[in-house]
Amino acid sequence: MSDWDHPSVFPGFRIMCGLCFPILYFWVGTLLRTCIKDPKWWFQIIIAGASIYGMYFYRHYAENWGYADALYLSMAGIGFLIPHKILLSSSQNRGWLSLVMILISVFCYTALTTVKDRLLWGPVIPEHPDMELMMETILVNAEPLMVIITTYFVAQFAFSEIGQILGSQVWFRGIVAVPCLYAFLGYLSRLITQRLFFVAINYVYFSPLMWFIVQPVTIYLVVFLFRLIQEHRKRKEDRVSWKELAKL
Repeated sequence: MSDWDHPSVFPGFRIMCGLCFPILYFWVGTLLRTCIKDPKWWFQIIIAGASIYGMYFYRHYAENWGYADALYLSMAGIGFLIPHKILLSSSQNRGWLSLVMILISVFCYTALTTVKDRLLWGPVIPEHPDMELMMETILVNAEPLMVIITTYFVAQFAFSEIGQILGSQVWFRGIVAVPCLYAFLGYLSRLITQRLFFVAINYVYFSPLMWFIVQPVTIYLVVFLFRLIQEHRKRKEDRVSWKELAKL
C-alpha cells in the first residue's frame, strides 16, 4: 500500500483494497453462523441492531475520516445474519454472472470512494459549498452500502459452481496460500511493533489487532486448534468408556 501523497503503481488499487477486510469479516460471520445454525430471534435482533449501529457509526465519522473497524464488525454481523441456505443456493449457478457483477461493483466502489475521499479532503467547488456538502453526504452514505453489494456478489461467486471448483483445486490453494501467508506475517509484525488499537493511516483509524484476527491463516489456526481440542476430548471420553466397560 503506497502513501496517500504518492501515486499508486496501479491506479485505484489502494482504494480497491478497502474491500478486503469487510469481505474477510463477512466470511468470519458466515463461519460463526455454521456454529450457531438456528440462533434465537432476539439474538438476531441484537446482531442486526449492532450491525446497523456500526454502519451508522462508520458513516457518521466518515466525514472526519472515521473508524473503519465499525464497518468491519457490521459486515461480520451481516455475514452472520444471512442464512446459509441463501448462500448455498448460489451453487446452482455457474458463477459467470456473479463474476461480472463483482467487476462492475468493485469499479463502482473504487470510483465512488475516490471521489468521496477527494471531497472530504478539502474544497472542490468553493463557489457552491451547498452542492459540495450534498455530494459529500450522498457519497458517505453510499460507500458502506456499496461494500455490502460488492461483498454479496463475492459470496455468491464463492458458493457458485466455478467458485467451488476453484476452491477444490490443489494448485489454486497453493497460489492463494502464498499471499495469505505473506499477509499473516506482515500483520503479525504490525501487531508486535505497533499499538493494538487506533493506528492512523492516511488519516483513517485502524486496529492492527482487528487486521490480524481475521487473516485466513489466523482463522485456519483457530479452527485447527478447536478441532484438535475436540479430538482430544473425544479420545479421553473413549478411554473413560472403555475403562467403565472393563469394570463391568
